Amino acid sequence: MGREKLAAIAVATFGAVLFGSWTLRMYGVTDPWRPYAIAVQEYMAAGVRGDSIALTRRSANLEPVAWVLDAAHRQPRMVSAWAHQLMTNAGQRRGDTVLVALWADTVEGCSNFNTVSATLLNHSAAPRLLAVSSPCITPPPRPDSLVRLYHDSNSQVPHSVREVVKDSARWIETWPFIRGYGLAKLPSVDFVKQVVVIVALGSRGGTGYDITVDSTAVTPAQQLLFVRITDNDLCPSGAMLTQPLDVVRVPRTDLPIRFVEDTVQVKC
Repeated sequence: MGREKLAAIAVATFGAVLFGSWTLRMYGVTDPWRPYAIAVQEYMAAGVRGDSIALTRRSANLEPVAWVLDAAHRQPRMVSAWAHQLMTNAGQRRGDTVLVALWADTVEGCSNFNTVSATLLNHSAAPRLLAVSSPCITPPPRPDSLVRLYHDSNSQVPHSVREVVKDSARWIETWPFIRGYGLAKLPSVDFVKQVVVIVALGSRGGTGYDITVDSTAVTPAQQLLFVRITDNDLCPSGAMLTQPLDVVRVPRTDLPIRFVEDTVQVKC
């Protein structure tokens, strides 16, 4: 084969490689997990801002809200870095959910091999967080973060209540009313370190309704109490009067307290 022919083949091959590379850049398949990485980045940014309303809107339950607020409170620089540079390492679809492993480069105190794991509802238009975690942030001590003192789906409280009891006098006064003047012993509370939170849904004309205090989280500006309401308005239920109520004990802080509520509709 002549030198001119070899040169022509080399030029043609080089041109084909360049064209192929250009074509891949122009028409290459985008990262299918990128929308979920962006959703987690925006979630981290809302956590850094302490925007509990935006977090609740972007969550499928309250657990990731509490996690990111706690993480942003204890490791603000790390979470702020994640809000700007999370990238997808791997992803997996499981039914109607997506699990993504994310990483970020040069984040102090955290390896870039497996920075954040998140599970989201598989709604690409507006992914919502089901769970989020990171080995770079140790779980906070939680032996006494929230203790349930009493729960009743048919209490003696007929109206909606969101109350924080901060002293023993009010607690002694309130407990008999909650229990319908029953004989149950007054639960012990150290009001130097703890407060009691009472939430009641009010009267409902059927079964299937509920209210619970799921968790608590502390931001630099406030203490958040996450309340889950179970709504059964759209489903047939037993024709009886119910009055759901929940009473929990949580750590005391000097910060103002805010209730963050999430309503879950029962699926018929």
